[in-house]
Amino acid sequence: GVGTTICFTAWFGLSEAPQRPHHAPQAIHGMRVLLVDDNPSARAVLAESLAALPLEIDLAAGGAQALEMIHLADAERPYGVVFSDLHMPGIDGIDLIDTVKSDATLAAPPRMVLLSSAGRDEARFRIENVPADAFLTKPVSASVLVDTMVELFVPSAQMEMTRNGESAPRFDNLTVLLVEDNDINQQIAGELMQLAGIAVDVAGNGRIALDHLLTAGPGHYGMVFMDVQMPEMDGLEATRRLRADSRFADLPVVAMTAHAMAAERDRCFAAGMNDHLTKPISPSELYRAIGHWCPQHVVRQDEDAVVQAAGADEPALVIAGVDVQDGLSRTLGNRAFYLEMLERFCEGQRDTVAGIRQTLERDRVLAERMAHTLKGVAGLLGAAEVQQLSARIEAGIRGGALLDELQPLLQELDVVMRALFDAIAAALPKSAAPGPASPAASAAVDRDEAQALISEFALLLCQCDSEALDVLQRGGALLAAALDDDTYRLIERAARQYDFDAALDALAAGAKAAGYAV
Repeated sequence: GVGTTICFTAWFGLSEAPQRPHHAPQAIHGMRVLLVDDNPSARAVLAESLAALPLEIDLAAGGAQALEMIHLADAERPYGVVFSDLHMPGIDGIDLIDTVKSDATLAAPPRMVLLSSAGRDEARFRIENVPADAFLTKPVSASVLVDTMVELFVPSAQMEMTRNGESAPRFDNLTVLLVEDNDINQQIAGELMQLAGIAVDVAGNGRIALDHLLTAGPGHYGMVFMDVQMPEMDGLEATRRLRADSRFADLPVVAMTAHAMAAERDRCFAAGMNDHLTKPISPSELYRAIGHWCPQHVVRQDEDAVVQAAGADEPALVIAGVDVQDGLSRTLGNRAFYLEMLERFCEGQRDTVAGIRQTLERDRVLAERMAHTLKGVAGLLGAAEVQQLSARIEAGIRGGALLDELQPLLQELDVVMRALFDAIAAALPKSAAPGPASPAASAAVDRDEAQALISEFALLLCQCDSEALDVLQRGGALLAAALDDDTYRLIERAARQYDFDAALDALAAGAKAAGYAV
C-alpha cells in the first residue's frame, strides 16, 4: 500500500542506425502550435522535440489557460494545432477537445491532438463522442510529431512520399505466423510483412495455428500475430494451449484486436501473450512490434523495399464515406492494392447486415463476431461511419439487446453500406474483365507457356503460398485465354479469398477440360 521506488543507472551506446531527417513540409512552415501539459518537464520535452522546426511554439500549463490562449490567438493569428496531455487537473485533455470542438465562436478552430502516457484505454472510451484529430502515446519523438502534422495538414503528402520512394523496414531470415480469420486483414498484414522481407504463413483460426506450430516445431517461427476473436478456437484459447507446451515458452505472441480497453489487454496477457496491437493495424505499429520482439532479424533498409505507388499524373482518389488517406496509410500508399481491398470489402461484406439479422436470434456469438469483423475491416479501409455503426451494433449484441431493439441501427447501417458500395464501385477502375476465349484465341495461346504457368500456379496453391496471387496478377490474361471464362473467374475469386483448396480444385478441373496437366 506504499509503493516502491527503484533507482538505477544505465549506460547506452550511440545507435548506428541512420536517423530519419525531420523535414517539415512547406504547408506547416511558420504555423503556431500550442503545447498543453501540467507537467513542466513534459512541456519542455515536447517543445525541445519541435524546436528545430520552423514553428511558433507556445506553452500552456493546463486546460483553462489553453482555452484562453486559443481564443486570444483566434482573433489575430490562430493556432494550427494544439497538442494536449490527457490527464490534467481541472480541464483535462478530453474536456479541452470537447470545448474547442463545440465552440462555434472560433473563426479558425485548431486541430486537436491528444497525448497520453497511459495508452488509449480511458481516452478511447471517452473519445468516441469527442473525437480528437489524432492520438499519440508518450514519449513522442520529433519524427512522430512531424508525421502527425503532415497527416493533418498535407493530405497528399503520404502519396507524394511513396511516389518518391518510401521504404519499409527490412528483416532477414524471419518467418511469422499470422493467425487471422478475415481475408482482408490477412492480405494487408501479410503484404506489409512480405514487403519487409518476412516470410508469412497464415492460419484462419487458433486450431489451425496450433497445427502449424506443432508441425513446424519450436524455432521455425520468430513470432506469432494472434487475432483474438475467431471461430472454432479463439486467440486466447490457442495461446493458452501453446503456453502449456514448454517448448514454446519463449515464442513471442502479439495480440491483434479491435478492443483497446484495459480489460481486453489484461485478458490477452493473462492468456500468455506478450504484446497487444489495436486494430486497425498501422504499418508503423506492426513493424515496431516485429522489431521489438525479433531484434536479431532487423537489417538496414535497402532500396528493394521501396513501395511503388500511383503515378503523379493520376487524379486524387475520392470516395464518399471513406477517408482515403487513412485507408491508404494501411497499405503504405499503394493505391492499386488499396482499391483491391475495397473491392474485396464489397464482395465479402455485402450480405453482412442481412446475416446479422438472420443469426441474431439463434446464434448471438456469431452475430456479434460478424459485427466485430465489419467494424475492424471498415476501420482498416477508412470507412468511419460503417465502423462506428457496426461498433454500436456489436456493443448492443454484447449487452443483450434483441433484434427489435437493434433494427433501427441495422437499418441505418444497411443504408450507409449500400451508399458506400455504390461509391466504391464508381471509384474502381473500369478495366475490361477477361471474356470467354474464342476458338481462334484459344488456338493462338502458347500452350507451353500456359502449361508452365498452370504448373507454377498449382504448386503455389498446393503450398498455400500467397505468391499465388502474384502469379494470378501477372498471368491472369494468359490463364483466362487458356481456360474458359467461368473457370477463370471461379479460380480468381477463390484465390483472392485465400481459399486455395477451392482455387486448386477449379484449376485442376479447368486445366483437364482444356487439355493441360496439373
